[in-house]
Amino acid sequence: MKKRFKKKRDNQLRIAIRELNNDAAMDLGAPPITDEEVAKVLERICINPDWINQTFTHYKKYIQNK
Repeated sequence: MKKRFKKKRDNQLRIAIRELNNDAAMDLGAPPITDEEVAKVLERICINPDWINQTFTHYKKYIQNK
């Protein structure tokens, strides 16, 4: 995978992770997710390509339902 594509995908993943987690936190009354937590989640997701696709699928459903 090219470096430019990977960087673009990672930025999109960061946005998706942050918005999904912040939405869940608002529902539960918890504080928003921090940058460090986003980085940890991003590392875990990037291990498996299926998790990346699943995150984008959940994010796409979230955006369409908004």
